[in-house]
Amino acid sequence: MKYKVIEEYDRFYLTVHPKGYKENFPKYKYQPDENGYITVKSETNYFGGKALPSGKVNRSFIK
Repeated sequence: MKYKVIEEYDRFYLTVHPKGYKENFPKYKYQPDENGYITVKSETNYFGGKALPSGKVNRSFIK
């Protein structure tokens, strides 16, 4: 996702998403590109199509 930097503070960047909501990012972790955008990769552990092993399923909720 791309966020446009609208204001720079001492410790973070204030950004706006194309959908309109605002979010801030720490300076030590993110750097804007030459056009003033911060690109963030989505962090997910789901690889898709893989079921949980039966040992990890909580059986107390399954009826």
